[in-house]
Amino acid sequence: MLGMLLERMGPIVDKFCTVLAQLFLFNTVHRLFFADGVGNISSLTEVDAFMHSIVNGSVQVPHPSIVSHFKTDNEYDDKVLKCESYSCSFASPASFFLPENVHMAFFRFIKPPKNRALKGIIIMLPHTGDEWYDHRKKMMRDLVEDGYAVIITMAPLYGTRRGPKQNLHFVRSVELFVKAAAAAALETAAIVKWVHKTYPSIKACVAGVSYGGALAAYTACIIHDPISIVSVVGSDSGCSWLSGPLATQIAWSAFGRERESVRKELFSIFSTRSVSNMVSHRSPTPLHNAVCVTAIDDVFINKNDSDLLYDALRRISHTKVVRVAGGHITSVFLNPARIVVPSIKSAITAF
Repeated sequence: MLGMLLERMGPIVDKFCTVLAQLFLFNTVHRLFFADGVGNISSLTEVDAFMHSIVNGSVQVPHPSIVSHFKTDNEYDDKVLKCESYSCSFASPASFFLPENVHMAFFRFIKPPKNRALKGIIIMLPHTGDEWYDHRKKMMRDLVEDGYAVIITMAPLYGTRRGPKQNLHFVRSVELFVKAAAAAALETAAIVKWVHKTYPSIKACVAGVSYGGALAAYTACIIHDPISIVSVVGSDSGCSWLSGPLATQIAWSAFGRERESVRKELFSIFSTRSVSNMVSHRSPTPLHNAVCVTAIDDVFINKNDSDLLYDALRRISHTKVVRVAGGHITSVFLNPARIVVPSIKSAITAF
C-alpha cells in the first residue's frame, strides 16, 4: 500500500528529495556542478574525433591489463554467501584526455560462491553521486545470491578519482563532465573486452540507473561485440540537467552571464554528444539485447530525453522498453529489487 502511494506521488517525492539534498549538502558554489564554468571546450574536439572513431569501428578499445587483489568484503563474506571479492585496477584508455590523478581505473569484482554455477557477469555503473561501491553492492546482492558475478566500477572523477579541488561528486567544469562520460564508456568497454576474453562462455551485461543508465547506453555505442544492456531511467544526454530539479545543482552564477544564454550553450554542448548522436556514426544494425526502463512520472529525466535514448538503443539493439509507475526516485531507488534486478535478468537471459 505504501509503495503504491509513493508511486502516485512520484513527482512530489522527486522534488522533495532535491530540496532535501540541497539542505543536507548545504550547497555553495563549490557544492554545485560546474563551479569553474564551461572550461576548455576546444579540447573536446580531439575527444569527439577519438570517440567517433571508436563508434564507427576504425579504432578499437584496447584490451586492459587488469591487476587484481583479493579483498575481504563484509557485505558478501557472510555465512550465507562466502563470495570472492577482488579489488581491481587498470590503466584507463582515456588517460590522454583526463587529469593525471584519474589515469588509473578501478572496480570491485564480486564472484558468487564456487559451489554455484556462474550464470553471467553484470557490470554495474554508478548513478549521480554514487562515488563508491556500497550502494550498488547492496542493490546487486540478490543477483550474487542467484549465481551472477558483479563488477562495480568507480567512475572517472568519482571517489579516489576526484579532480583537483573537486568537492564530492560535483565536477568543476562542463569540459570535465563531458570527458568523464566519454572516459566512463571507454573504461566500461575495456572491462567488457576483459570479461569476454577471461570468461568467453559467460554472458555479460552492462547496466546502470540514472546517470549509470545513460552511461550504459553510451557504452553500447562503442561496443562492437554482442552484449546485454540495461538502462534504467537514463537520459539521452546531459540536456535533462538544464531543466527541472537537476538545474538546481548547477552553479549558474559561475558562468558570469544571463542564465538563458548559458542554458542554450550547454544544450548545444550536451546534445551534440548525446547517445542518439553517437549512434548516428555507426551502422544501424541491431547487435545487442537491451532493456530500457523509463518512469512515467519522472521529473528528473524528461520524456523527450527518455524517448531519444530508447530510439537510439533501438537502432543498435533488440530493445524492450518498460514503463513503470512512479517518479525517478520512487520507481527505482526505493526498491531496486523490484525493477533493476528483474530487468538485468530479463536482458541477460533473453540474449
